[in-house]
Amino acid sequence: MRRPGEGVVPENRRSGFASWISRPESIIGLCAVIVSVVAVTISAYEAHIQREFQRAAVWPYIQLGRSFQSTNSTVAPDARGWKLTLNAENVGVGPAHVRDFHVTVDGKPQPTWKAAMRALLRSNEDVQYGQSTIVGIIVPPQRNVQMFQYVDQPNAEKIYREMDRLTYTACFCSVFDECWETTSKDTPAKKVDHCIPDKDSFRE
Repeated sequence: MRRPGEGVVPENRRSGFASWISRPESIIGLCAVIVSVVAVTISAYEAHIQREFQRAAVWPYIQLGRSFQSTNSTVAPDARGWKLTLNAENVGVGPAHVRDFHVTVDGKPQPTWKAAMRALLRSNEDVQYGQSTIVGIIVPPQRNVQMFQYVDQPNAEKIYREMDRLTYTACFCSVFDECWETTSKDTPAKKVDHCIPDKDSFRE
């Protein structure tokens, strides 16, 4: 049984909020708070969008590939010279800082192109080639780096037939220190936390 007066809100409590909200200055103050919260939210969202736009505007993308072509198409095929090239091209819209690079043959790390070519040939014979350093450089947008060139050498065709055993991987970062890793196996670049060289990193 409810006691007399139990559950009854005192008149002064019921009328307190109604009295406060009925004041013009209270309504103005409440509106000002709401407007401030909305303005802060919009500013934070715009800042987020701006940061994403800036990242997209300097997004790099290193694409690894190879080419194999004749250096003299006017002679018989068995008399032609051949050029084998391994390339790294930045097809993105921002500079790419290549911080780490790995080369493997049959899954085994190779420190230099000479070691890699000898592993492909299964021979210790001398290999004459040209190369451009890829590790530690900044590749501008739409720039192609010929990392390895094997021109008019007797084993060019043999090496090319063995290329499926060769894998090379680049780890690169944007100016915002966002990093990705890409390989020569035509897989999409994947985002990584950082690019740190290790004992198996390429040294040439």
